[in-house]
Amino acid sequence: MCAGVNNRPLPDEHTFEIPASWRSQLHPRRDGTPAPPIHPDPQAAGTVRALIEEHAELIDLLVTGGDCDPELVAAVGRHLDGDPDPLGAAAIAAVITQRSVMRKMEESQAFFDSWVVTHGLGFAACAVVELSGLYAVHWRGGWDEKPHVLVEPKGDIHQHCPVTLRRARSLLASAADGVYPEAEAALAGHRRSATQRGLVSYLVPTRQDWVEECCADRSMGPNVSHLLYYSLRTRKQYLTLHNRVGFDAGRVSIYSVLPTLLEGMGPAALPLLLDVLDRGDLGEEKRQYVLGLIAELPTDEAFKGLLGRLDRRGVRPVLQAMARRFPVRALRLLAEAAPVSFDAALLLADHLSADAELAAAALRRLPPGTRTAAESAMASLARVPEAPAEAVPAVLAGPAGPRSRPVLEELQAPAPRVAWGAGERRQWLEDVPGLLPVPPDADWKALIGEFRSGTPSISIAQLVVYGPEELAWPPDEERDRRAREEVPWLKPLVARHGLRALPVAVEMAEADPAHCGTALLPFWHADVALMAAGWLTRGGDRADTARRWLDRHGPAAAPLLAPAALGKTAERRPAEWALRYLLLRHDLEEIVRAAQAVHGRRAADALEALLSAHPVETGLCPTPKIGDWLDPASLPQVLLRDRRLALPAAAAERLVALLALPFPHGVREIRRACDPRSLARFGWALLRQWREGGAPAQDDWALTQLAWTGNEETVEQLAALIPLWAEEGRHKDAAKALGVLADIGSDAALKHLHDVPRKATSKKLRQEAQRGMRRIAGRRGLSAEQLADRTVPDLGLAVDGGLVLDYGPRRFTVDLDERFKPVVTDQKGRTRKTPPSPGAKDDLLLAPAAHQRFTAFRKEARAAVADQIRRLETAMASGRRWTADQFGDFILGHPLMCRLARSLVWVSEDGDAVTAFRITEDRTLADVEGEKFTLSPSARVGVASPELLGDAVAAWSQTFAAHGIHQPFPQLARPLPAPGEPKAALGG
Repeated sequence: MCAGVNNRPLPDEHTFEIPASWRSQLHPRRDGTPAPPIHPDPQAAGTVRALIEEHAELIDLLVTGGDCDPELVAAVGRHLDGDPDPLGAAAIAAVITQRSVMRKMEESQAFFDSWVVTHGLGFAACAVVELSGLYAVHWRGGWDEKPHVLVEPKGDIHQHCPVTLRRARSLLASAADGVYPEAEAALAGHRRSATQRGLVSYLVPTRQDWVEECCADRSMGPNVSHLLYYSLRTRKQYLTLHNRVGFDAGRVSIYSVLPTLLEGMGPAALPLLLDVLDRGDLGEEKRQYVLGLIAELPTDEAFKGLLGRLDRRGVRPVLQAMARRFPVRALRLLAEAAPVSFDAALLLADHLSADAELAAAALRRLPPGTRTAAESAMASLARVPEAPAEAVPAVLAGPAGPRSRPVLEELQAPAPRVAWGAGERRQWLEDVPGLLPVPPDADWKALIGEFRSGTPSISIAQLVVYGPEELAWPPDEERDRRAREEVPWLKPLVARHGLRALPVAVEMAEADPAHCGTALLPFWHADVALMAAGWLTRGGDRADTARRWLDRHGPAAAPLLAPAALGKTAERRPAEWALRYLLLRHDLEEIVRAAQAVHGRRAADALEALLSAHPVETGLCPTPKIGDWLDPASLPQVLLRDRRLALPAAAAERLVALLALPFPHGVREIRRACDPRSLARFGWALLRQWREGGAPAQDDWALTQLAWTGNEETVEQLAALIPLWAEEGRHKDAAKALGVLADIGSDAALKHLHDVPRKATSKKLRQEAQRGMRRIAGRRGLSAEQLADRTVPDLGLAVDGGLVLDYGPRRFTVDLDERFKPVVTDQKGRTRKTPPSPGAKDDLLLAPAAHQRFTAFRKEARAAVADQIRRLETAMASGRRWTADQFGDFILGHPLMCRLARSLVWVSEDGDAVTAFRITEDRTLADVEGEKFTLSPSARVGVASPELLGDAVAAWSQTFAAHGIHQPFPQLARPLPAPGEPKAALGG
């Protein structure tokens, strides 16, 4: 211990020592940690003599049978004649011990001990090397069932380290000074094969030159190669061996190889421990063991390694123990991470509160710059005074009151209509599958007659989609029945016939909500509203359709739902739930105003009273019962907007109760009143407590509440949890988390949802992600192309810089060249196609991760570049236009799109002014003459077609050639319209 400020002792945070509890697990080395002593069995020689006598026939066959290599037979003969020979001794042992595994272990140990007692440790070590590399079998064969014995070298050893080998290494490690050199010299003569060389390097790890040679030997089998992990000392050896053979925890025991590796390499072995920890097939007991090993390492890398895996099961308590053991390091690293990680901030708060005196002493040990950052992080976590009652949001001011709900039964549903979006009806009319041809020369009256007579020559879908509107919807039950069978033509049917198609659309949507539910979206109809309200509480595709309908109509749905919500029928509960769903995204005043416009002031007042009341007061749901996993006292404070006051403890508990409702009550009021980041941190702490409490399914509201408490940091951290939960088999939680991202609905959430179908192996998760994207698009009114704008990957590039690959002592920058292929630049400005493999001097953690990041970048870039080139070419062909703001956000301000866009000619249309321009290297705009161009805020921007450029194509072609610009698709090289065809003229 070293003395700290105010005489508070602080632990040594830099010295690594092998804990005493590890010593029994180590495979000892001569210059390493002493292991418990072992002694050869003095009775072993007698045991071996008895075994040889018992198997005399087999040994005779070994010598005389003619099945074995003559050199091996000669060695056996010498050994039997009294001239000790390690190969001969090993062959005899191989024949006798080749039966059962258990007897082989016992008898092999007896042979080894007898060799030590009879011939010395050097002979015994050589013999065990020979034995471990031999394969023996005996059988009867031939017409006379003659017995045979075969002993021959094998290419590898048994996958688990034989007990005899470990026993030999232990005796060598503790051998007398005169014995060890002799044994090492003797073993030098038994390195004939790759297997033997590997075994010798395991037995005498002091010969590091032999170890390095074996690490690089590609002819060596994987099992004996894994024994080398017990002998490693350096980073170079580790990299060479790991790159050659990897690490398979099934070939060695992690309970012995990992502590032995740490004893040899020290904290430099951390990459292998993290690699093992990240394996999905590692059992819980082994996970905890590996975590315990990492927790012993007094390095920043070890602490950061676990901090980066804080979301994984069992990591948090280990990291907390690590923080207590290394308080200065924990304070420094947690303070650095706290501004960008809720988990790190919560862990820092735990660290500070666990021992304030120790934290103060640790703070004073930090360097000045780091101390300032730590103090800033600590200040952000400091508790602030509680707000007075009058400052608390009204929804949190007191508990739910007695049951009371307004009733108004005389309300009538308003007249229905079909509410189409801009261009939507035309799009639905055109949404006709190719398998539905237009009837040629149709006599529609005759065709309808055929239907009435039961002998139609066309399908009912052709009738209702193509027939005259006054004739194509006859009141015929057979028509209704058959139309219900024509699922693909439901949208054009609705677009053509509007409210007349509603009965068919409702029945088909009820039977198949996944495929037919969208057909109900345009209907502003009380029956559809109540159907959506009922679906909302049922989950699955029905609830998804219900949310899309409610999101589409918003407050305008209130007049449709109000009669049921204020009535006494069974429909009042789902209607109230639907209205409360609207409250999550719209102000109460908007909803009430929409209801008043249809039903009047009295109904509006009743609806306002209903929705202002707590759901428990209206009888909509019981008071939530929360599991005992919740510890309200340890939750962080929720600050009010000015960050000077916080919610009182009682209000914070009421907030938890509101969040536990199926649709949290008063969310918009709470979000307006509270500081967003502290509210998000509070919500994340709820999730953390739920997870640490076993994540009970009945309390999964602790996950879904993130949709209402979360922010962009929540999006990033939750997105990182989803693949982890999927890997752990928690697909329901992963699916709910995707739903949370959909409810948050930001561009960042949209991007993460877009990534899931490309990366997830679970069909359910892919479907949930696609459902979430549809919900966001519907709620925000985004077209397919606008949705695509928001999901373009940035590939890790910056707008004005490339992706940095950090190898530790050296760095490389990855970018896209003029043909949009990856190019790597080193710190001296030299370019290459790929980064180098990690070397011995590179950081063991950073370099492999950076190299893997490039591999992923190259794969992602290939797909992303091809997709976006197609989109840009389609945008040119279709004449798509972006607003100036959209162009700035999604083209000019996007790392990938800006690089592609620099290779194209763009056009600005602002009233009568039409100007072609390009994007320069510094992201300014220039016309064909190179003069700076300023985009008007009211302009509409698109990819210029050659028809639009007209005679300016030649000048632009010269400009691009002069600047060496390679176009991603033929734009300027596209053929111009034929002579005589009109051309658009460019002004400006």
